[in-house]
Amino acid sequence: MHKKKILFVPFDLLAHYLRCLELAKSIRNEAVEIVFLQSVRYNDFIRNHGFRYTDGVCEGYSQVVMKAGKFDFSWINEKSTQKTVCSLMEVLEDKNPDLVIGDTYPGLNIACNYLKIEHIALINAYVTNHYTGFRDTPHSHPANLFRRYVSQEKWTKIVMLAEDMMLRKVHSPYRKIRENLGLEPKVNLFDEFTGDTNFIVDDKQLFPTEGLPDNFIQEGPILFTCTQAEERVHEFLHQHRSKPTIYVSTGSSGKNIVPETIHDSRLTGFNLIISGSERESETENAIFRRFVNFDDIADKVDLVLCHGGNGTLYQALNAGKRIIAVPYIFEQEWNVQRFTTLNLCKVFYHDEKPEKLIRLIRQTLAEPPGTTCKDAFCAVPDIYKEFIFKSRVSDKNVLLIAD
Repeated sequence: MHKKKILFVPFDLLAHYLRCLELAKSIRNEAVEIVFLQSVRYNDFIRNHGFRYTDGVCEGYSQVVMKAGKFDFSWINEKSTQKTVCSLMEVLEDKNPDLVIGDTYPGLNIACNYLKIEHIALINAYVTNHYTGFRDTPHSHPANLFRRYVSQEKWTKIVMLAEDMMLRKVHSPYRKIRENLGLEPKVNLFDEFTGDTNFIVDDKQLFPTEGLPDNFIQEGPILFTCTQAEERVHEFLHQHRSKPTIYVSTGSSGKNIVPETIHDSRLTGFNLIISGSERESETENAIFRRFVNFDDIADKVDLVLCHGGNGTLYQALNAGKRIIAVPYIFEQEWNVQRFTTLNLCKVFYHDEKPEKLIRLIRQTLAEPPGTTCKDAFCAVPDIYKEFIFKSRVSDKNVLLIAD
């Protein structure tokens, strides 16, 4: 039987690859061939879960995280967008997939539209034009110097107006490519994250939306699950079981909270499990790892200290943990703004003094747990899988049945 091919194209950050991997695991069966866009950083994750990746890579965007931390969108320009779209087209033409599932990859919609390949997009609510929450300016943005001179109502209007102008301006390179290729026009940058069908991978209560078109489905997050046993971490925690344990995660788009924001020697009263570290080592009170299976140690964790990434926050909430976020880029701040509004986490900024973070940690651990979402989210909502099974791939005489 001829297998139908599904190509996953996540943006080159860990969170995007992990939730695509989880979705891929949930639809894997012998009637489907699943391939991932190659990533030098995450090929091991792809291979370890039994999937193949493309020979070609996508070239174009660079220094995204560093520039995003300064609210700088110069990484999106005519040269980078043209290079990215051409690279994506080369990969798509080489693999000739029946279906592309992308995750927050600007330019992918153009490539799929031009080559007439069905495209499902995974996106967060706060990067859509349908999000009803307020995307405030980042903590470090220079505009905040003027906030105190206007009312909150006026500030909100000013920010929303500036945001609309910025999203249209940054979208200009994509608009030119669409015109040149004869594709339907789009309004702003958020439109470039969308596909023919869109899975909004956020909880409706946490990130409300309105006016969703028929091709948008919002049924909750996709949480990465892992079977990796953290034997050494368990040994470490058993040896230091008299101390509270802090799980520290920076993902691939945050600064190293430990030791860049605060050194582990200043937190000797706690066990520190640090995931996302470039080096693997141990100190008297800390264990540094490139990757830690949080699910395997969650019951031993008293507090999660993270960068405010969407996946990490949902994972911590699902385990019913207290959270302190230390955001670095604007998207993480949008997450944290919403989570703090709902009293689901506290926030600390990189330009604040480490002593404040120590006080915040002690204060948070002394308080009774606040609102939690214990076991509120499943790994992959059924409706996402069901829709993929009913997509045009199955119209080509392929029956997709989950394992």
